[in-house]
Amino acid sequence: MPEISGAEIKFYSDPKEAVEGANVVTTDTWVSMGQEGEKEQRLRDFRGFMVDSNLMSLAEDNAIFLHCLPCPIEAMRLVRRYLRHMKRRYF
Repeated sequence: MPEISGAEIKFYSDPKEAVEGANVVTTDTWVSMGQEGEKEQRLRDFRGFMVDSNLMSLAEDNAIFLHCLPCPIEAMRLVRRYLRHMKRRYF
């Protein structure tokens, strides 16, 4: 509904370029339920795309980080470790 809200939606292949100046950063798990057999390949494919405090430092100071739930245990540990003091929301 960007035409109603005036939001601008863009797609990027470089996470740093995508996050620069962003108000909201959102992500999903790389390995969903039923895809456990693809875990190692997906971790290799998505290396470099992890949202951490370094990446979030490129966003606006008041930016929030969104991650859907349920979230795998190892991902939750990373979220807590890197984004403990940042504004975050789960959905």
